[in-house]
Amino acid sequence: MDTSLYAKSDVDYSNVIRAGIVGSDGKMNYSGRWIIPIKDAYGNHVAWAGRSLDPEQPKYINSPDGEYFHKGKILWNYDIAKKYNDIYVVEGFMDALSLITAGIPNVVALMGCNMTNEQYHKC
Repeated sequence: MDTSLYAKSDVDYSNVIRAGIVGSDGKMNYSGRWIIPIKDAYGNHVAWAGRSLDPEQPKYINSPDGEYFHKGKILWNYDIAKKYNDIYVVEGFMDALSLITAGIPNVVALMGCNMTNEQYHKC
């Protein structure tokens, strides 16, 4: 892999690849995209999503499922929304971000997948 893309020499490249930030070919997977951090219920970053700015590209790409990230188990923004008595559930990040921007922080996003039993029981 071409490591000249990185400013720091102490980067563990296997973790960067495993997180899906860089492909095994060394190319950045999220180039030309808005980057959205995905956190677990405790506020730990576990993955990334990238929203395309180019209508010719796939709309979203996510970090691959792995040890810490399983798309069907995580509700985006749950670490914040769980502090409230009521939670609004929406389909995607942009829907949730619109509500958060409007002053409604108790919203979670399914990240474009069907709600799983595990997600349902969190709400």
